[in-house]
Amino acid sequence: MPIIFHEESGEFHLYNKSISYIIKILPNKQLGNLYFGKVIKDRKSFSHLFQKKPDPYRLMFLKMIRLFHFSIPCKNIRHMGLLILEALLLR
Repeated sequence: MPIIFHEESGEFHLYNKSISYIIKILPNKQLGNLYFGKVIKDRKSFSHLFQKKPDPYRLMFLKMIRLFHFSIPCKNIRHMGLLILEALLLR
């Protein structure tokens, strides 16, 4: 799996024939995920993928996971996954 590092933007692009995975060195020196999915062409910067404000649907999804996790006494996460999938498909 080739790895390309763009020093100017602080981004790593890992890819193969099927997928691309792009991570960025954030200003606080932590790594941030920019993209994971279908293979995309390399470019000098993927800064257009960086979101400073969280996506409201992603926040809702994380809150749902936390709610279901603490409301299921047996902690069977398969059931939780089905509930979340059902909620996403019905919206």
